[in-house]
Amino acid sequence: MRGAHRSGKVHCSSRNQDPQRDHYQRFGGSRYINLRAGCDNDIEPDSDPDAGFHVRRGLCHRRLWRTALRAIVLLSGGLDSAVALYWAKAQGWDLLPLEFEYYLRPGRERRACRDLCDRAGIRNGIFVPIPFLREVADTPGTEIDNPALVRAPQGYVPLRNLIFYALAAYHAELVAARYIVGGHNRTDCESFPDAGSEFWNLFNCLLHTAMWSHPQVQTEIVHPLIGLGKVEVLRLGMELGVPFELTWSCYHDAEYPCGACESCIERVQAFAESGILPG
Repeated sequence: MRGAHRSGKVHCSSRNQDPQRDHYQRFGGSRYINLRAGCDNDIEPDSDPDAGFHVRRGLCHRRLWRTALRAIVLLSGGLDSAVALYWAKAQGWDLLPLEFEYYLRPGRERRACRDLCDRAGIRNGIFVPIPFLREVADTPGTEIDNPALVRAPQGYVPLRNLIFYALAAYHAELVAARYIVGGHNRTDCESFPDAGSEFWNLFNCLLHTAMWSHPQVQTEIVHPLIGLGKVEVLRLGMELGVPFELTWSCYHDAEYPCGACESCIERVQAFAESGILPG
């Protein structure tokens, strides 16, 4: 029976009881997983935790040394997702960028993602078409019957992160990804209800409950930028060597940024305050 793979109660506060599982405190620990499909669960750790795992497959006894943890990185081509990508790269993880083809996605955004991956030396990625997903402003009035959405901020998409990260978790389970990395920063937490720490903690609890392979893979969502403002994100990106000139922040699809949309204004202000030359 589905759901009988795990016994006992799941406590959402359990993550904080183990400091090694607190992804706001600790990343990239010496925990390794086998990423080969079809491998059974007969895994015995060495006496030396850093020496790797013995993995038995039938009569074959094979040793894997320091198998890289796999991470799916949500990539939009903007400043934050670029810094998150390079932060994940610095952890030494095996990266799979994930892009969403949503309604009216700017072509320049696709180009930015491609250029960032090329510069980072990442060849493989995941593309998920979701043409139904629209900003409130792009949704026909005949489809909206909620007066409260009139006050929604620019760029708001109903349940966007719930949808994005559920799809990311789907692909994470298929490829045994230990981490799902997002680039949300402190401003996102203040602006959108589905971008704060409480939401992400609850989502990680949901992954623990919903994923069949969670006891083995322990997939979790991490946000290295969640406590940082835009200026701090830029400074971290400089330390990581992020090629900001390849990123795209504008809401519109054009050869050059419009300079007038909220995202363009935020980008210009962040570079001005940081003292970093804009890309």
